Parts: sequence; C-alpha cells; structure tokens
Amino acid sequence: MRVHRAWTPGVLGALALGATAYAYVVDRGRISDAERAERAHDVFPSFRVTAVRRVEITQGGAGFVLERTPERPGRWTVELPHSPAYRADPGAVDVLLRELELAKRVREVPESEAHGVDTPRVHGNVRVGRLDYVFDLGDDAPRPDGAAYMRIDGEGAFVVGRVLKVQLLRGSDAYRERALIPYGASEVARVEVTAPATHFVLERTGSTFRVQSGQSANGLRAARGAVDRLFAALADARAESFLDDVAADRALSARPVAVRLAGRDARDPVADIELGGGCPGKSGVVVAIAKWGTERTSGCVPASIVDGVAVAPDALPDRGTFYAHADEIEAIRIEPSPDVRLDIARRGSGWHERAPHDRDLDADESDAASLLAEDVAGAKASQVRALGPGERVVPQARIAVTRTGGGVEETIEIEAPGPDGFAVARRADDRAVLRLSRDVLRRLEARPFVLRGRAIWADPFEAASVVALDTTCGAARQRVEQREGRWIVKTPAGRSADRTAIEGLADGLAHARAERWIAERDDGGFGFNTPGACSVAADLGPEAPPRGARSVGVVFGRETDGGYYAKTFDSPGVFVAPAVLRSLASGLRLQPAGYGTSREGP
Repeated sequence: MRVHRAWTPGVLGALALGATAYAYVVDRGRISDAERAERAHDVFPSFRVTAVRRVEITQGGAGFVLERTPERPGRWTVELPHSPAYRADPGAVDVLLRELELAKRVREVPESEAHGVDTPRVHGNVRVGRLDYVFDLGDDAPRPDGAAYMRIDGEGAFVVGRVLKVQLLRGSDAYRERALIPYGASEVARVEVTAPATHFVLERTGSTFRVQSGQSANGLRAARGAVDRLFAALADARAESFLDDVAADRALSARPVAVRLAGRDARDPVADIELGGGCPGKSGVVVAIAKWGTERTSGCVPASIVDGVAVAPDALPDRGTFYAHADEIEAIRIEPSPDVRLDIARRGSGWHERAPHDRDLDADESDAASLLAEDVAGAKASQVRALGPGERVVPQARIAVTRTGGGVEETIEIEAPGPDGFAVARRADDRAVLRLSRDVLRRLEARPFVLRGRAIWADPFEAASVVALDTTCGAARQRVEQREGRWIVKTPAGRSADRTAIEGLADGLAHARAERWIAERDDGGFGFNTPGACSVAADLGPEAPPRGARSVGVVFGRETDGGYYAKTFDSPGVFVAPAVLRSLASGLRLQPAGYGTSREGP
C-alpha cells in the first residue's frame, strides 16, 4: 500500500506531461473546439498574422506562392512555376494577411448549395504555424452584392464578402515588389552611376557621402540636396508594368545608364539596375532591368528617372559650409576674431546665449537666433575644391555648429578676405576649400549685435503721425506734405498726389522691420555711397509719441539676398530691409496736375 502511494503521483505527473506534449506537438496542427466556438464567424478560426509562413494561390491552373524569408521574417518572396523567386511587396502581402485575419463568414450554407467550390476560381492553402487552411473560392453568391461561396477543408461551406473575394482573385503581379531598388538611402554604403555622359561613385562616411570622381572633387562631401535627388529618382524606379526578360534584353538601349548599389548590411547582395530603351508599345517609359542576388526583375519605369540618376559629377560636391539644416542645428559657436565670441544653444522653443553673456534670449532675440541658424545652414560657396598637397589655411575666424541627435560638431575655418572681398575657408569634415563672397562672410562672421530684435525704430511711431514724406529712390526726388488732411506735392512741381501710394509708404515705414541684422556699422561695403543708394524720410508731427516732432528715415544700399542693405538715420547698425519697403520708396505714383487730391509748387 505504501508502495502504491509512492509511485502514483509520479505516474499522474507523467500522464499530465504526456497530455501536454500531445496537445503541443499533435493538436497544435488542428483548430481546437474552443477556438472554433469562440470565433465561429471568422473565416479562419485560428489565425495570427505573425505566424503565417506560406500562402499558396492557384487560379485557373496558374499559381504562385508567397513565402516568408526565414532569415528575414519581415521579407517575403513571390514564387512562380519554372521561375526564380521575386521579392514581394511587403505592403501588399500585409494587406492580404490582414484581410484573411479579419474576414468574416456572412452566412453558413450547405456544401451542396455552394456553387463553384468543386471547380473553384481560386484554390488556396494558408500555413499558420503548423496549421494548414485549404480552401476553395467558388462562384458569386446572390447576396450580399459582390459576395462569393467559399469552402475550407474540415470547416464546411459559407458565404464571404466582396473584399475577401477581390483580394483572393488578385494575380501574382499584385504582390511583386515594384520598387526595383531594394535599398533606401539610409541602407546604402556605396552607389556607382555609369552613363554615356557621366560616371561617379558616392561612398558613405557616417551620415554623409563622399564623391569619388575627378581630381578636384575626389573625397569631397556630396551635397545633401544632390544625394536626396538621386535617391528620390531611384525610389521612383518602380515598375509600372513587368516585362519578359528576353523582351527586356532586346529593348534595352546599347548604352544604358547603369547603377550599382552596395548595402550597409554585409548580408545584402549588390544591386544592379540598367535603364534605357523604349518599352514596347508604350511612351514616356523606359526599360529597367534590376538584378539583386539571384533575383532579376524586368519592367517599365518613367523615363524621367534616367535624367534624375545621370547627374553631372560637377553638381555633386557640396558647396555648403555645413551639412546640417537650420532646424537640425542645436548650437552655434562663432569666433569672428580672437577677442570676440558668440555662443548660443537651443533651450526649449527658444535660445540661450552662453557667450559673451549667460542668459536666455527673449522672443525677438530668439527669432534673430533662428535667422542666424538659417544663414549659417544656408551659406554657399561660389567654388569648392579639395585641399591641395601641402596647402594650408591660416584662419582668422572659426565657426562651429552642433547637430541634433548625435551631437556631431561641424567646423569651418576662414582666412582673412582678399582685396576682391572673397575669403578662403576650410571645411574640417572633408578638408574642402571653399571660396566665400563678402556677403556670405558677413552672415557667417556674426557678432552678438545680430541677436537684436527685428524692430528698427528706437522710438516706434504710427503712420498717422507722418506729416511729410521725402524719397530719392525713384527716377527723381519726390516730396509730399500734409496740410489740413490733404497731401500736397512739393517736388516735383505740377504733379498731383496719389493718396494710396503715400499712405502705403507711410504705413510701410511705421511698421518696417529688419529681415536680419548684419553689422554694427557700415564698413564701406554695403553700397550706401554708390550710385544706386537712396533714402526715404518721414517728418513726424508734434503729437508723435514719445518725443514729438522729428524726422526719421532709412538709407538703402545695394541689393542682397532677401532684400537690401539698409540703416536708419539715427543708428549706425546695418540690417537687411525687405524688398517691398524699397519698392514702396521707389515712387509715390504722382500724377499730372488734375489727377490727385491737391498740388502746390515748391
């Protein structure tokens, strides 16, 4: 009796373990009664998208197989009889799997009433883990609209909705990857383009690419915009239709554009694509043959891709001082001279000044700091070349920016400008030599002064306070004065005032703001003493706050990016005035006598 009590728990444990093993190993390949009862309305009672390994579809004797790649679960292939496997479009496969997972039985029907399931339009097999769903899609059902009869082995017959029916009737081309390039820009380590008129190689260095083409460009950083356009063109290389390989070889041009891509992942094979030659019977598209490992895809792609890929090597080197975009700049440090330093960094939605003072910038100053970031990021050299053997750059100024994300710092060193106003700069990233114009230098060699708010008037005023306007920005000097609510033309004689133009200029002056501040004072290079310079002045009446009657005005120098160099009468600071203000000052649209409100001689 004692022996019986001793071995009984062990026997019971072995029996329980055996039952568990049977349920896991044997019964896992069948739908349990509990699952069937719980999901009675599902077409596939036990279905997990992540567990699907294979989908086999046969339509009228022609079939294809979708199979998950074992070493890359997120990738699928399309297999056709007597043909190598093709990459599948993961989005298209995902749509199919979601439809299978969510498909519902509209109503059960006796198998004898499920017309067409014995001679099905679609015969299929979906493998979910160890479970196989074998099904047949028959004829359309009378209701609801677009429905069809369906049968699953062991699960009987039923009616399914239009969406599942349409999905199952899609052919193999619907699941083939139409993108002929298997890699995006972030996945590429090297790209080589060979065309009748160009040849270049781009090699990745960190987050950027280097140009390997020609002596002057060799090793230089590739322009971000040029790289983006190249990969955008490659991303557009999607087959509008597929071609038979033999027909594609026959139609391919004798000298195609060839692109070779090497992925960053060592497991990925090199991808080759050839472009050129008209697609048979079609216009606006060219033949494209892509080879990737053992896979080959032949199709027709937009002809514009050829121009997007065949870039001239001279267009590739980056003429920008920095790689970062303005919104990617986390900090800016500018040392325009040994004794001057400007150091700012983003803080929340604004900016913080770290040198020459430690303080948070107010809203207007933060706007100015953002403009400085735009200037620094947008600065372009007129020329760029590789640093020559033994060549040195003796810096007078140094500028560094820190990119968001990894905190990468980019630096350029700038020599003193030459007699022509241009200066040489060295980009530390790739040792490129940049030729910078004086206008670019002014925006790069910024001093703390540029963090001023955009207001140009120390004592703001309203347009209603303006009692006279005098401008020299037109073909001839013009002066108008206000008397008893009327505008009188003083110069030139014999003209009538255009009230709309006058009030527009008065309002423009009152609300004028700097596009950005450039310098603390005129260094003689802003064009204030050249023939193109002009000024506009406004006399304010005695009621004008806060100091009563006075004269204010703006002097315009030469044109620059974003407007005109300018300064006010009472401040030496130089700023960029908007072009619209200069346009308003160019003339008051005075009319011959008799057109305006009033006139008077000098």
